[in-house]
Amino acid sequence: MLLSMTPVSGPPGTLVTFRGVGFGTKPGRIAFLSNLTSLGQVNVAIRVWTPTRIEAFVPKTVARGLYTPELWTATGTPVGPGSDAAWPIFRVTDVTSIVSG
Repeated sequence: MLLSMTPVSGPPGTLVTFRGVGFGTKPGRIAFLSNLTSLGQVNVAIRVWTPTRIEAFVPKTVARGLYTPELWTATGTPVGPGSDAAWPIFRVTDVTSIVSG
């Protein structure tokens, strides 16, 4: 069960952490689904996969907009939020919106 996702926005390439339970010990699959049907589904590169935490990168090929991340275990079981929780939404921002320090 997916409990949280941080951060909830950033440019392509952002490292996102998903926390929850029941992810399994073997990496499954993550996809970002565009809220605009024309952009479709983009698979995500996974950095860490544990039973309670997943770290993955927002694909560098995605356009600015809103995306719903979908997670599946290695056995193909969907990992979603608890029954009363909404699916998280990730907002991809422009690369030019990054402020350098």
